[in-house]
Amino acid sequence: MTKGRKYALRHVVAHERKGEVEEETRALSGASPGTREYLAKYQAGLNAVCDRLTGEELEEYKATAREWNERTPPKEIQRA
Repeated sequence: MTKGRKYALRHVVAHERKGEVEEETRALSGASPGTREYLAKYQAGLNAVCDRLTGEELEEYKATAREWNERTPPKEIQRA
């Protein structure tokens, strides 16, 4: 099990669907990543992407979150 950070479904979706979350957040904020306006709408963008997941996708991402918590997550996740 990894020490410290716990990974949830939202972490997995944010990683696996990064482009989709960015697109949704840009649409909601009308701003570019890294700006205050964009960051203010990031959670809403992530929620919108999570809300569109199918039951199968939800189960897959939940399983990935469990795996990341039980083992070591990918290196790019560890650095985040």
